[in-house]
Amino acid sequence: MANRRLPPRNSARLVWETKPAGEPQAGEFIFQAEELVIPQAGQDEMPQQEIAAGNPDRNRLIYGDNLQAMLALLAEGYEGKINLIYIDPPFFSQANYSHRVPITGTAAGQEVPVIERPAYQDTWAGGIDAYLDMLYPRLQLMKKLLAPDGSIYVHLDASISHYIKVIMDEIFGPVSFQREIIWRIGWISGYKNAVRNWVRNHDTLLFYVKNPEKFTFNKEYIPYPPGYRRRGGQETTGKGYPIEDVWNANPMEFELKGEESLDSIQIKSFSREKTGFATQKNKSLLRRIIKASSNPGDLVADFFCGSGTTLVVAAELGRRWLGCEMGRTGLQVARKRLVAAGTGPFIIEKVQPAGLPGDRMPPVTRDQACPGIDEQPRLITRAEIKPLASGREEITVVLEGYSLPAVPAGQLSRKDNNRLEAVNLVSRENFAHLIDYWAVDWDYDGRVFKSRWQAWRDCGKNVPPVPVLARAILATTKERTIAVQVVDIMGNEILTVIEVVSPAATRVPFVTPKGSHRQCKHPVKPGRVTTAGHPNDDLAPGALNSILKQAKLKEEK
Repeated sequence: MANRRLPPRNSARLVWETKPAGEPQAGEFIFQAEELVIPQAGQDEMPQQEIAAGNPDRNRLIYGDNLQAMLALLAEGYEGKINLIYIDPPFFSQANYSHRVPITGTAAGQEVPVIERPAYQDTWAGGIDAYLDMLYPRLQLMKKLLAPDGSIYVHLDASISHYIKVIMDEIFGPVSFQREIIWRIGWISGYKNAVRNWVRNHDTLLFYVKNPEKFTFNKEYIPYPPGYRRRGGQETTGKGYPIEDVWNANPMEFELKGEESLDSIQIKSFSREKTGFATQKNKSLLRRIIKASSNPGDLVADFFCGSGTTLVVAAELGRRWLGCEMGRTGLQVARKRLVAAGTGPFIIEKVQPAGLPGDRMPPVTRDQACPGIDEQPRLITRAEIKPLASGREEITVVLEGYSLPAVPAGQLSRKDNNRLEAVNLVSRENFAHLIDYWAVDWDYDGRVFKSRWQAWRDCGKNVPPVPVLARAILATTKERTIAVQVVDIMGNEILTVIEVVSPAATRVPFVTPKGSHRQCKHPVKPGRVTTAGHPNDDLAPGALNSILKQAKLKEEK
């Protein structure tokens, strides 16, 4: 009897009506550098450290659509260059998430109001098809970006992981699947206990590799105690006891290693690690993944980086890193965490279609920048330069006032109106409580903001306000353009520019006139500012220099 033709193996696929056909096609997307961050918290002497735009070792925080970002990375030659990818995409939860910011500065004994800034949306009008349409092409691009010995971890929950497992088998191949890791929540409280059936108590991580024959994996061991011998008295040459239960090892085992246990998803409420960003993951989880599946110097990427946990841990472990985030809130939280961790220089870029103008941002009107708001944020700054010996000068920038935009009556709910009243009360006592983060570029070139001094507000209910004075000691120059970047607790981001003239020839301090700068989010054009006396007039750099020189003459008199 003739042999029957056997059906092909591994032909199972997940099918839905709108499933993308083939891989995403290369598009004309490029990166526009917005900010170079050189963490220098508390330092006056500024090292002249630069990072070339084409430096492959630079750490990158990308703002924008991660699909466009990955296409742009492939165009830059990143195919096969990323050693480890960890992603924590939306879980198809049909909910929206926020970043909770306590309003500090309230009187003792009063309830601390909390501002909820939108972080990201996980609602899908097109249902499961729309969610899969989003993730499927992105996983295809991640496979291309992975190095030959690379690994990928996809963090999900039970509502969607079974769909993504089948898709991962299709893209990477069933043989590339290594483990389904169950990470338990640890303890349950509040409304989660009110469910009618079994309580949800875990997340799921899918672990795949590019090549199952060759991939990086560093097993964890607990060293043998001093004097340990095998049964029979022989000395041992092994590395120690292997931790068999990788995710729920006995806490004592981790204590012996000097590390945290991984027995819970939640970050303890009193932990300094907590940022208030919804769905933030533990550093201990990322530490374990990065140590296991990469080596020092490797490139680690997170294309849904949120609050930046992956990037912070990668930097702490000596890995290079690359992160992408579509929400401005997540980007701001990640930047602050990276600066606070002292991770070293990194660049913030925006992914955009090729051919757009080269300014940091296209011109925006007030209504576009702050829709529905009568007034933009108001910032008052002052700069002072004092000559020093040996061709150097001391520069001081002071924040002297800040106010939030005015919100028209009737546009807020009662709850939000109460929060706004609390904010206004705090700001009257000390405006610095309104500032979440600020930074200074002592030599702004009008294109890329080089953050060389930073101050930030810690997380928590009873934290002090940010300092309002920044100081640097730099080589003397005839003229200097200083840029000040401020992010307030509502997420408004302002960049303002101060033009100053060095007083080295006269040997007297030079103080700029107080300026009230109202540019929302990003400057419309380099060098344009708004002064307190003329709240609606943009001054050209020449006119501004004239005002500053007049102020200098008054100081000399």
